[in-house]
Amino acid sequence: MRKAVLTGLCAAVLAAVVRAGEYATLAVAGSDVALTNAQANSAWTLDGVLFKFTTLPAAGSTVTVARVSGGVEYVLSASTNVAASLWWAADGTVTFRQGDALRLYCGGATGTVQVMQGAGLR
Repeated sequence: MRKAVLTGLCAAVLAAVVRAGEYATLAVAGSDVALTNAQANSAWTLDGVLFKFTTLPAAGSTVTVARVSGGVEYVLSASTNVAASLWWAADGTVTFRQGDALRLYCGGATGTVQVMQGAGLR
């Protein structure tokens, strides 16, 4: 009985770790940044983006999260009210296949961003 409970608990923890996906950390040095899926036969989903600015965007600038696919840009979110830390979470599944890119416009800010990537298609 105890072994069955322990095995079930281990399986649940492993499923949570596999589901958690990965993240990519990118430096923002006063310009925009992008993350492109360059892997053939693969896809990842966007769960969210964390912004941590050491220098805030220029006054009146808009911080934008966008997906570029087939040369067309789709704005997922845009905000002019920006603090030193900003979190954007995807409302639904946003899939990035080979050649698709996540573009982050940061309005001249400096700092870092972390892109939370889901563990593949859901």
